Amino acid sequence: MRKALDPEPAHPVALYAAGVTQVRLGQDDEAVAVLERAVEIAGRATFQLGVLGAAYGLTGRTEGAQQVLEELEQRGNTEYVAPLCLAWVLAGLGQIDPAFERLEAAHEDRNGFLVLPGFPPFDSLRSDPRFEQFFGRMGLRG
Repeated sequence: MRKALDPEPAHPVALYAAGVTQVRLGQDDEAVAVLERAVEIAGRATFQLGVLGAAYGLTGRTEGAQQVLEELEQRGNTEYVAPLCLAWVLAGLGQIDPAFERLEAAHEDRNGFLVLPGFPPFDSLRSDPRFEQFFGRMGLRG
């Protein structure tokens, strides 16, 4: 990701990819800083917000995750917010049942990012048997 960011340090996709990689590596402070930057550059796009909210929750920044969840829910009243973005934040907060409800909605919505069951925002769901069942229905392994 560093090589991708060298020529274009403000590339939102490379920033989000670097951030989720850093979450996986346990580089919590760096991950959050990179993801906050991605959100800023992307104009608070809901996708980047969902990833940031998950990272907040996964790194123990519960208040930040809750604020992102509230923002996404409020924006959902006036614009489309993918259920998957909400699922990521809920999973990061450890709200497992609501996260699975949003995953089901994302499946009904045919969200393409469901093909990434290894994505770090799903980490808190992996130990639940529903995780394998959910992705198994799509022919994927969690």
